[in-house]
Amino acid sequence: MKNLLSVVLLAGVLVSSSFAETAPSVPVQTTRFSVDVDYSTVSMEKVNTELDKGSNVTKFSSGIAAMAEFDVALAPILNVGVRGGYLYCMPASTTLDYIIGTTKETVNASLIPIEVGASVNLELPSLPISASAGIYGGYGLANASFRTEDNLTGQDYTQLFNGQSFTGELLGTVTLKVSSNVSVNINGGYRMAVIPKMTQNEDVNTTVLGITIPHGKKGDVLKDSSNDNLVFDYSGLNLGVGISMGF
Repeated sequence: MKNLLSVVLLAGVLVSSSFAETAPSVPVQTTRFSVDVDYSTVSMEKVNTELDKGSNVTKFSSGIAAMAEFDVALAPILNVGVRGGYLYCMPASTTLDYIIGTTKETVNASLIPIEVGASVNLELPSLPISASAGIYGGYGLANASFRTEDNLTGQDYTQLFNGQSFTGELLGTVTLKVSSNVSVNINGGYRMAVIPKMTQNEDVNTTVLGITIPHGKKGDVLKDSSNDNLVFDYSGLNLGVGISMGF
């Protein structure tokens, strides 16, 4: 095994030396900063199931993400970096019908992922095009708001919730270099981000005819109709474009 490893290392040195002698003299970019804007799908299966119990339902299905990434080259084809951004989900809503009135609920949700990872980058010979594939993992900060509008009592209040959990992402990118330092890209991938528990940010109360009506306290866990934790699933596919600068 040691002899085989020595042969492999020696071969690698010889190949590297050969490329160094024949490669054109061009500046090597050791760092890169990128900004992407992506269309994203979101799962939200549990939340959509709860919304579906009303009428005039608009479900969670998609969102827009803005992501920034900073990479450092460890080797000609290997980069490591940090990636973060903001995912805004298109709002969802439902109307609950009662005998004497209706209540409309509008739900907004967002996610802030902060991740670290690595990517492999392959340059196409004689073309200003490269392709890369990366894997990232980190932490996601989720936020959601439930606005309730009751047409019978006139109550209009909003409950804010947040949660945290692991996030992971697989990302593929095709990049076109437009100048020595600037590139544009098309990227796509898959994000895993399941938030198992959302808790209320603050106490919420309303007053009707002088009577105070509580709508949850700070620290209350958001539940579904079966009294289980209401899971917010931001997992989904991403597809977008971006621009990057290398130095």
